[in-house]
Amino acid sequence: MEIPVRHRNALLEAAGLGRAYAERDLGEQDLRPFVDAVELVLRNHDPYPGCAMDGYGQVQRTNAGFERLWPGARSLTPEQSIDAFFGPGPARHMLENWAELAWRYVDMRRQEAIRVGDARLHALAERAEQHLTDVPRPRAPDLTAAPVVCPRFRVGDQVVRTFSTVMRFEHANDVSLHELKVELIFPAEQSAAVFFETLAQAH
Repeated sequence: MEIPVRHRNALLEAAGLGRAYAERDLGEQDLRPFVDAVELVLRNHDPYPGCAMDGYGQVQRTNAGFERLWPGARSLTPEQSIDAFFGPGPARHMLENWAELAWRYVDMRRQEAIRVGDARLHALAERAEQHLTDVPRPRAPDLTAAPVVCPRFRVGDQVVRTFSTVMRFEHANDVSLHELKVELIFPAEQSAAVFFETLAQAH
């Protein structure tokens, strides 16, 4: 059924049984080797942005490249992150294809919420969509035009094209590790690589 381990625990508890999966804090010693691996990946990915998030979008770890683009993101709750990204503000101007990314997030979050029946995921999707009442849904993209949907950053007159990958502990038996998602942003062209390298040198 591909039910995430957090929700398997919830089903077991609803049936009057004990939890099958532990949920440790990422700071606990038992998880140190796994967190060290995540931090190593993030450090080595610099100057390109990278972060690790939990299942609700709470940023848990970042590298310097991520902090240069989104300073203070780690201190935001998932709800605050939704408001910062979807509401009026710099994110709408920073990303050339912001509307495409925003609607894609809503669709994916809603599908995930329905699949696992998670009330908070439903609420996050609703919160995001409320910010989009004045934002038309973009036309369906030409699926043959690009291999993946790529964030395109607008920096002055320059468009910085990127793509992202996700790393996760797919077979983890701990809730925190199972939900941890490491997102790494890569330059999609040489000019984008130069942009991130120059930004790092300036800091």
